[in-house]
Formats: sequence, C-alpha cells, structure tokens
Amino acid sequence: MTFDIPNVPTLRNKCLSTVAENFRNFKSKLTSRYIFGHLKHKSPCSSYKSIDEETWRLFKESRMSEEWQVSVVHIIQFLINKYISYELIN
Repeated sequence: MTFDIPNVPTLRNKCLSTVAENFRNFKSKLTSRYIFGHLKHKSPCSSYKSIDEETWRLFKESRMSEEWQVSVVHIIQFLINKYISYELIN
C-alpha cells in the first residue's frame, strides 16, 4: 500500500511524524498484549491480516531479546530519575 503525500514540507513532516508515532504505538500494543500480557499465548495474526506468521515470529524474537529488554530497563530508569528530579524541584 502506498500513499502520495503532497510535497509541502510542513504537511509532509507532520504526516510522516503521525505515521511513525502510530506505528510505535501499534508495536507497543502488540508487545504489551501479545508478548508480555494477557494474550501472550496467542498470535495476533488472525486479528491483524497484515501480520503473517514469519513477521510475527521475527518481531516476537526481537522483543524477547536481551538487547531489547536491557534498552527498556534503561528507558524506565531514565523516566524514574526524571520523575524523581521533578518531584525534588517542585
């Protein structure tokens, strides 16, 4: 599937930014529900026709990798430190 985005820089940037944000949210939803959540013993392939079994297997492997999980821990630590700093200032 392709889309023609008008070549107006601000419109193009906003459109691509929205697509990227929605894709990140979709991947987060898949991860939280189908890998670590209440649907972890199910496959999203029947619910999302655009996801085939091979794509799902590769995505699941990437999310369960030690490298990805370490990056999540770093993000959580960063957010906790940011919150603590904010609370100390206010």
